[in-house]
Amino acid sequence: MRKFYIIGTKYGEHNDKDIMPYLQDKKVIAINFCRYINLTKFYNGEINKLDKLLHNRETGKTINQVKMFLSIKPGDIIALKSKGSPIGKTSRLEIVGYAVAVERNGVVYKYDPESFPNGLGHLINVDFLEFGTN
Repeated sequence: MRKFYIIGTKYGEHNDKDIMPYLQDKKVIAINFCRYINLTKFYNGEINKLDKLLHNRETGKTINQVKMFLSIKPGDIIALKSKGSPIGKTSRLEIVGYAVAVERNGVVYKYDPESFPNGLGHLINVDFLEFGTN
């Protein structure tokens, strides 16, 4: 069954670094949570053991984000957001692209902490369906 996800494209202390051009160029989506921990064995594996591994290092929200990311399978659709914060009492979600997770060279998920100038760490191969949608 195909699932749908939303992944951010801005990182940094103030969400000021837009990595969308990098993602498009490398044909991946990425997260930088736990970027110095190789989580390869948890992709398609025992994802519930992440709680034990990360409980002293990360918040529950971060652990849930990592679990969600590691649950993405080929065929799943990902919406890429550049903004998703409320302004006052108004919700705001700005989608800048759509992608589908794919297997490339026998791999869907890969760990590469040196993949980007500040290290993203966790990457999933995708084919972009559409971008520049804002």
